[in-house]
Amino acid sequence: MRAVDGSEGGFVVATPQVRSSWTKFVIAHAKAAPEPQRTQLLSALAPLRATIREAGLISWVDATVHAQVCARLVAGLGEAAALEFWAELLVEAAGKSLLKPIVGTALALHGRDPASLVRNGQRVWALVTRDCGTLVVDTKSERRAALSLEGLPEKLRTLPVLICLQGSILGCARAVDLSGRCLRDASLLGDGSARITLSW
Repeated sequence: MRAVDGSEGGFVVATPQVRSSWTKFVIAHAKAAPEPQRTQLLSALAPLRATIREAGLISWVDATVHAQVCARLVAGLGEAAALEFWAELLVEAAGKSLLKPIVGTALALHGRDPASLVRNGQRVWALVTRDCGTLVVDTKSERRAALSLEGLPEKLRTLPVLICLQGSILGCARAVDLSGRCLRDASLLGDGSARITLSW
């Protein structure tokens, strides 16, 4: 969290937020899913769709909304299917307007490799979140990349949120037509820290 100047010279604690276009993309991806998964997804997300629909395309939503999306996907689909959902969503997002310029530049500069995409994690995190902690990427090891999260706000310290991030990192391998293995370490999640490791 950050402190910002208040209107009368005081300080207000900023609210962790997620860009609404990312959350809207989750709904669009769910609508495009084949049956019976489409029905399962839309049913799981039904209580949140009005809130997401009413948000402006370039506005922000409270991070709680994103946490609830993650939780409902795990509850509705199960952990394994939710992980696949996020991986597939990342692959699709890599070709869309929000991420396409970042992905294209990363692959052109660093080669068609999962690490090329993972190393841009900090940039993407800054693009789609605000006041949601920091993300540090380590791509020094061969055929392996690690992502560490620090200072996650309390509302994002949940296993479903971590599954969302794990699936997204797995999607970095899928986006360059490779299979990968993605592991998470949630032992310090209650303190706002977590680590995800991708190997391929």
